[in-house]
Amino acid sequence: MPKILIKEQEHKIEVSILLTAVSGKIRIKNRSIVNEYGTPVAVRRDGFSLSNYVEWQIGYDVVKKETEKLAESSLPDTEFIGANKKVKALYELSEYVWYFYKWGIVSRKELEDIVNYLNSISVNNLIDNNFELQIDRSHPIAKNII
Repeated sequence: MPKILIKEQEHKIEVSILLTAVSGKIRIKNRSIVNEYGTPVAVRRDGFSLSNYVEWQIGYDVVKKETEKLAESSLPDTEFIGANKKVKALYELSEYVWYFYKWGIVSRKELEDIVNYLNSISVNNLIDNNFELQIDRSHPIAKNII
C-alpha cells in the first residue's frame, strides 16, 4: 500500500487504491444480488461492471519491527503496546481515527463511548463463541406465502 498523503490545512487524507494491482489489500469483487458476498474479479482481464465493489483489507496497527510496513504510516513515531504485548504504531484505520480526532471530526467522548460499548459486550455474544452464528454464503429464493 502506498504511503498516505495528509493534507493538514484541508483536513483531508488521500489514499491511493490500486484497483488493478495483482496483489495487495484491495480486491475488486462481483456480486449478482445485493446481500451476497462477492467473488473476486480479474479486472485487467474482465474490466469493471456495475455489480463490482471494492473490498479493502484495512490494517489497524503495525508492529514497530516491521520497518517496511512502518514506513507507510504517516505516524511512525507513535507507540503503544498491543494486546499481543508487541510494541506497535498507528497504521491505516487507527491513524485515520487519530486525524479525525485531531481535526475535530470525532470527539474524545465519542471515542470513549465506542470503547465503553465494545468493553460492555459479553463474551457470550461474540460470533466466535456461538456456533449458531456464522456467515454463510447462500442464494436466497423469494417466495410469497399466502
